[in-house]
Amino acid sequence: MSVWNKVFHTQPNAWHLIDTGIHILNLCDHALRLSTCNSPGDAVPIAARKQAVATWVRVKRLLQQDIGSKMKTRDECEDEEVSAMTRVLVAVEMLRCNRSPRHKEFSVPGLPELVSMASECSWSDAVVELQAWCQLAAVCHHAKDHRSVLRCTGSALQLEAAAAASLGATARVLYGPTAVSEMLSGAGCLRALTLVRESGGDLHAYGEAMELLLAAVRNAEKAESPALCVAAAGRYWSTCLPLTQTPEGRRQLLEPLEEILSALVHTNRKHKQNKGRASLTLTAPPLGSSKHEASEEEDLSLRAAMYSLLLHVHLERTDWAGAQQLLDRAIRDTPRSRHRLPLLKHRILVKAQLGKSVLADMQKFQDEEEQCCSSMWHQVALCAGNITQQLTCYQKSITCLLSEESRWEKLGLLLEFGEWLYGHDFPKAAARRQVQWAVDLLLLVGRERAEGSEVTSQKRSLSSESPVGMRGSSWTSLKEVRRLDGLVRAHTLLAVMADRTSPERRLNLLRASVFVLRIWQVSMAVGWEISNEMAKNQPAPPPTSAGSKKGKDKGKGKKGIDPTPVEERPKPVVLDQELPSSPQDWARYACPQQARLIFRTNSNPHCVNTLSITKQTQSLFYLDLLERELCSLSLDHLTSPIMHLAETIAHDLLDRSGLSDLYRLRIVRRCSQLGLETHSPYQEKLLSLSRIQEQEQMRCHRAIAVSHEGRGLHQGANQKVEGDGVVGFGQQKREVSAQHIWLDKADVCLGLGLHQAARQLLAEAHCVAEELRDLTTMARSLLSLAVLACEEQNFAQALILLDEAHAVGGDEEFWYQLTLTNVRAVVGQRDQDAHTKAEQIIKRGYVALKLVLERRGCR
Repeated sequence: MSVWNKVFHTQPNAWHLIDTGIHILNLCDHALRLSTCNSPGDAVPIAARKQAVATWVRVKRLLQQDIGSKMKTRDECEDEEVSAMTRVLVAVEMLRCNRSPRHKEFSVPGLPELVSMASECSWSDAVVELQAWCQLAAVCHHAKDHRSVLRCTGSALQLEAAAAASLGATARVLYGPTAVSEMLSGAGCLRALTLVRESGGDLHAYGEAMELLLAAVRNAEKAESPALCVAAAGRYWSTCLPLTQTPEGRRQLLEPLEEILSALVHTNRKHKQNKGRASLTLTAPPLGSSKHEASEEEDLSLRAAMYSLLLHVHLERTDWAGAQQLLDRAIRDTPRSRHRLPLLKHRILVKAQLGKSVLADMQKFQDEEEQCCSSMWHQVALCAGNITQQLTCYQKSITCLLSEESRWEKLGLLLEFGEWLYGHDFPKAAARRQVQWAVDLLLLVGRERAEGSEVTSQKRSLSSESPVGMRGSSWTSLKEVRRLDGLVRAHTLLAVMADRTSPERRLNLLRASVFVLRIWQVSMAVGWEISNEMAKNQPAPPPTSAGSKKGKDKGKGKKGIDPTPVEERPKPVVLDQELPSSPQDWARYACPQQARLIFRTNSNPHCVNTLSITKQTQSLFYLDLLERELCSLSLDHLTSPIMHLAETIAHDLLDRSGLSDLYRLRIVRRCSQLGLETHSPYQEKLLSLSRIQEQEQMRCHRAIAVSHEGRGLHQGANQKVEGDGVVGFGQQKREVSAQHIWLDKADVCLGLGLHQAARQLLAEAHCVAEELRDLTTMARSLLSLAVLACEEQNFAQALILLDEAHAVGGDEEFWYQLTLTNVRAVVGQRDQDAHTKAEQIIKRGYVALKLVLERRGCR
């Protein structure tokens, strides 16, 4: 009576409530006696009797009265079939009441026994039987009796046609088509979940569960119940997730997901139209939950996930028109929310790919932050199908950025825009102007002039003049590594854009190398400060006491290891901030381990770390480009600081040991070219540096597995490199693949005479390239194997490899090296007509190189 004790303390009229409960119980008893069906002409539908039974059990529970294990009512019914149905209905209602432990718990038979009782009944009403099976299935699911769940739901789903016929035979007041559809939907969900749980990897059971969940969504749509529709659709989505990992599985989900999305949209729209109209629902929600209202957030999140997968399928098929139709429908059916913005972004990019105007869609981003708007214009520029649209999008992405907070984004876009203009044959002056504008902002030259240029940026034309960045500024005051990294990139770009014989090219390359040195200076200065502070904060060793000295003297004759004297203990090392000052010193240099630790763990803006060099792959690209350009001007002795910085970024920021080994090999090669090979600390580690790293092999095997699943169908690795702008500029944002590292290592090993190491690297790279169908790597590996064959005087094998490489093709650098190697192999055979063959090879190479340059159509 604990419940009533609580009522007495909180309700002054508690006795009146008890009297009311007893009165209701008496009314239920009277109603059940009236529906006993003892008189043949006074038959009462079992549906009406069920309502009286449900109310009777609940009142009994509230009054803390027992019902008994026989589950009989005081209705004196003589019809055994009606009594059997009544006992089952009473037991089901008792089980449902027992799920709320706050009140009295009834004593009921076991679930398997109750299921058997229900199956033995001769039900006179298919709808009541359907409801009984659904309620019993929900109770069994709650009790985790999966075998009983399958039995109950199987019986329930078999009643679909009978329940529909029963609804059509007589007019219904207590039941309707909506209630039947809801019950069928809930039964389908419960059966599907149980099948998935019990399937144990059985594909047939898994497929049956998917079909049941799809039917549950259809029934929920018929019932116009958003809660049930979202629940069934969510179960379907969770169940189908393993299929989303392969292209074939995603294609199988195309039609079902489109049907589910249509059902979700239709149900939600109908629900909003009929909002306020009460609907009588006589079944429990799926899984027996008391919550029967689906949140709009859950609905929209589910729809967004499904739209994303369908978009993925269309993009895999390169069906851009179908992708736009899907996104049009998705945006139309999605209300204004956080889920609508990604759909808009995708539609803009798809339209750009199709060459359509995106201005109308971009106007919807006016209320967003300027960084968001600029980023969207930038993505459109990368996806646009024509030069004019790309130019407009680049300009808008830059002019969107006006605040000081977006300075770094603006600098990056200016440099990229200048690079793009140069690569697409716009006037060199226009391309240089964007880069010089970025240099001005990086150096903060004339703050008022810089701010004024930002305000009037929209009025700039490609023919206007801009001041050169270095004027009136001292680079020695620059300490921010992020700014110095940007200046290295900018001046390298300016050097590439200048004529090869012009003094400006040489000047900009020297400036870029000076900024690399400045990065080393400020970084080592910070390292010195940190190590010095650590040395000061390290606790001093305790002084040796007289007693300890005396004990030490006594123990001289005993065996054992004496404790280390204070004078002999290692003292904290302070990092030396002095940098090498000559090519010989740089040849001996290796970045100290203490400095590397600081670079990995520190966030100081005046030091090399992941926050000051945010785009490490891009920085490595421009350091490599700077190193090559300096070598082209015979300034090889200035490249050591550049390669050491690249090695540090690869080793400590990117954590790519294979890439770090490549730069160490290049350092050894440069020392060898300068006659300083004995100075390099990496000279003794050549064999270990030229090995293939296990992590790289694992990454390649993973890529091969992905490729075999078909997920790499649309990657650019399968296309011949024709170049886009400056050679290699398109690779600056890509992660350096393992097979490319192996090819570069092999080239260095060939230069150092490490033929066996080069052969292993090239063989592994070629094998991976064949598995991935990476034509670029295949061509390079075949060409390098031909070079190796020439080094070993195996010219016949070299010509065979060169023919295979010729069939694959490549960019202009590939054709240039192929022609030289071919001439070398032909001349090496010492045939009588070797010179004639060499002349023909040179002519063919000239034609191929000219064709590639014409096809590329830009610098």
